[in-house]
Amino acid sequence: MGDYPTAPLPRAGSPEEAGVSSAEVLRFVEDLQKSGIENHSYMVLRGGRVAAEAFHEPFAPDLPHPMYSVSKTVTAIAVGFAIEEGLFALETRLLDLFPEYMPKSPDDPLWELTIFHLVAMQSGKEANFLDPKEKGDWVARFFASGWEGRPGRWKYVNENIYMLCAAIHRVTGASVTQFLMPRLYRPLGSSRRRGPARHPGRPASRSGPAL
Repeated sequence: MGDYPTAPLPRAGSPEEAGVSSAEVLRFVEDLQKSGIENHSYMVLRGGRVAAEAFHEPFAPDLPHPMYSVSKTVTAIAVGFAIEEGLFALETRLLDLFPEYMPKSPDDPLWELTIFHLVAMQSGKEANFLDPKEKGDWVARFFASGWEGRPGRWKYVNENIYMLCAAIHRVTGASVTQFLMPRLYRPLGSSRRRGPARHPGRPASRSGPAL
């Protein structure tokens, strides 16, 4: 694993000290209030420093939040670390990691499916949105699911992200949350992270950890 130092985000003494207008921050807050959006917190960063931040009760910096599809970005970060550390590449075929699912037909689209296709939502898979996610083997069901088209065809499929989690688990033996703890969470000065472990060892990062 590379050297990922731990360092808290530095705080500026005022927004202006970080090159941000206090008046604009205030206007942003007022716009949030007028919009009716349920805002739990905000943080403004510039030049690597926190220029302004606020948490609205009962929310606080150490209170984990369900992040839903933001976790797709978190999973992509984990993929980036795995690539940097040589665990696999964007060009790695999913079948190279899961050879037990090799198809019999030489023309099966599975032969073409790579890590890149999963990250880019281009698996070509047509997953069943009504499939009960809390039951069964998600990996087996992904491989057995139908095709919208060959890999390279874009479609927003949550199961693509789950398979990235499964790939990381396959090469490391760790969940995405465990894998990211020393690489992302602790260097950011935070360790309270909870993943929705709906399948042993492989959190369902399509729907989100609590961050």
